[in-house]
Amino acid sequence: MPLLEEGSLSDFKGKPVVLWFYPKADTPG
Repeated sequence: MPLLEEGSLSDFKGKPVVLWFYPKADTPG
């Protein structure tokens, strides 16, 4: 997820985006 490494995460802070970001990171592959 390059978009998260580009600082976009800061913009997603406190947003519903974290809902799909966590599950994806917890999913292998």
